[in-house]
Amino acid sequence: MLVPVKACLNWAIRENYLLDARCLSGFSLASYSRMSEDDPLQSTSHRRYLTPAERRRIIKSADSDESSWVRLCCNTPLRPGDWHDRRVKHFDPKAGTLFVQSKTNPRHVKLSSEMVALLKECSKSKLPNALLYTVNNDGTTMWDKYAWNDSIKRLAKEAEIQGVVCLYDLRHSTINELLEAGLSATQTAIIAGTSIKMIDENYKKAIEARQVSALESIAI
Repeated sequence: MLVPVKACLNWAIRENYLLDARCLSGFSLASYSRMSEDDPLQSTSHRRYLTPAERRRIIKSADSDESSWVRLCCNTPLRPGDWHDRRVKHFDPKAGTLFVQSKTNPRHVKLSSEMVALLKECSKSKLPNALLYTVNNDGTTMWDKYAWNDSIKRLAKEAEIQGVVCLYDLRHSTINELLEAGLSATQTAIIAGTSIKMIDENYKKAIEARQVSALESIAI
């Protein structure tokens, strides 16, 4: 419930509606100022980058009911909340897309051929309104932030990854690698469902590395 409160305070600070910040002496305003208007959970100041090797170890540690959504998180820049309630009808195998009801912009996300094959397997023999992912594959229990947070922490521990790992770290790592692979900030923002401003502010190192690579490629 604090997420919308943080977003409101962030907006109030940005629009100069708070004439005296002492009224919020019990809050840490530094954390709010880092938050993006359309992506309040995506401040990367506390996100960690997981290497491809670390993410592979996490996938390898996962059980059958976890490995599918972990792989989806490692291969798309979706928020956890984008996939947890997705149903078979939201997946279009012919177009290779997954429709997500994102909080910022509902959209059809293009998937790699590997992810299309993965979701085909997830949707096999299911009715259109059936959930793609359920806890323990029971067909009814929807994944939520409590369940996936517990799972990803356990998987990271089993994969012998030091420190605290959360599911948003997978999204952060994927966005970082999309930029390093050469995808523009605009296109990355579109498929991630966030703003170009958020990409520019939080992924400067990846963007700068891509710029250096481009300059070196045209050197005369």
